[in-house]
Amino acid sequence: MMDLMPRRLTDTELLLWNLEQNPKLSSTMGAVMVLDGPPDPARLRSTVSHALRHVAPLRERVYEANGPVGVPSWGLDTHFDLDSHLRFLRLPTPANRQGLFQLATAVINDPFDRTRPLWNWTVVTGLPGGKAAIISKLHHSVADGQGALELAAHLLEFEADATPPTPTDPDTVLADLAESEPPEDSGSGLRSAAERLLSGLSQAAGSVQSPSTALAAGQDLAATVRSFASPDEQIVSKSNLLSARSRNRRAGFLSVPLPSMVSAAKSSDRRLNDIFVAATARGVVRYHDEHDESLGTVSVTVVVNTRTPDGGADTGSDNATTNAFLPVSLTLPGSGATADEVLDAVAAQVASRRDQVAKRQGLIGPLTGLAGMLPPQVAVAAALGQSAQVDLSTSNLPGPPMPVWIAGQRVVQLYPLGPVGGTPCNATLLSYDDTATVGLHIDPAAISDTELFERCVAEGFVDLGVRRPKTR
Repeated sequence: MMDLMPRRLTDTELLLWNLEQNPKLSSTMGAVMVLDGPPDPARLRSTVSHALRHVAPLRERVYEANGPVGVPSWGLDTHFDLDSHLRFLRLPTPANRQGLFQLATAVINDPFDRTRPLWNWTVVTGLPGGKAAIISKLHHSVADGQGALELAAHLLEFEADATPPTPTDPDTVLADLAESEPPEDSGSGLRSAAERLLSGLSQAAGSVQSPSTALAAGQDLAATVRSFASPDEQIVSKSNLLSARSRNRRAGFLSVPLPSMVSAAKSSDRRLNDIFVAATARGVVRYHDEHDESLGTVSVTVVVNTRTPDGGADTGSDNATTNAFLPVSLTLPGSGATADEVLDAVAAQVASRRDQVAKRQGLIGPLTGLAGMLPPQVAVAAALGQSAQVDLSTSNLPGPPMPVWIAGQRVVQLYPLGPVGGTPCNATLLSYDDTATVGLHIDPAAISDTELFERCVAEGFVDLGVRRPKTR
């Protein structure tokens, strides 16, 4: 039976929700899905309408707590309007991919209305060759990258001649849900806040078995505030070139042949993610070299998936589309290092960080919860301080390994854009079919020459034995 009880934001959701009080820490992510033709609007609306019944984040908004220490909750948007989330527009002639990417960057970085469900799709037509695109936008408090892909699975079709959904009116779906959803207890927010605070303190204390573990737990809590629950030491950037920050954004993309990446990983006995992180880090160093700047080390964050083998998460929620990730920091060799030295450092440090996360698995939820309960201005200040020390944030998402369709139209390519979050650049790798696409979401105050940076990252892949990626 469908659970329609109001849900408190999980610890990680609450932290991400609070941090965005500073626009530089926006955690919105997105993707551009290029289609082989325009999707039928009525069929697409029916697809989304059907998904509303089964995918809570599509229909729920955040309701702030009644008191100053209450916990916000997810609940049905009683004024839901599909037209506010599913929009259609046509690019002016002459349209091209560059214009599409500029539009996507603007759409994805336009702040959400925090009184509505935190997602939207913009359908774009008028592309060359009769193609179309969908710009997908999602707030990180709803889901992490893997959760977003699981959410998208309810909207995708997995065969060319899939049966169209029965026409459905979203208002009818939502009216049915509204009748089933119980009213919220106005006092439960305060009780929940108190219970979660006590629970977090109790769980954290109960997990500590020795003085050395207690010290590590205290360090974990401080790092949680600094880096969305990072369990290791604060990293320090040595780059003068990337020190500026702004709210402006640019996008660049590399299309990497997936078989070539897999081959390079096998030949070096490394993971595909090691190749990706090492290549992008090499790109940062090469960008400095092009500006006659030496960079001794590169400060990089990578994402560790904290989902358990049964699909659960150490986050306070069993929702598959929630957040179950931990950013961890790497300090990689910079100018003068060989590609193999960088690759070895990535592999060793990622393995070490994964071991640290596994050993402290029971503490992740409580510590993130305690960080989420801090005053937002304290968490924001700490997160800004941490992001100022980062040269590059990375994320690797395994997408569909086979072709997929949306409303009868085949998805030709997927272009990801991860949240910059106060860093110079977020590099997100998203695989689809036989292509791995790297989305470079860039703060131009830090990286002023976007096209040069794209080329530098492309050369980083070549350094590691990958066939030269196509840019843009």
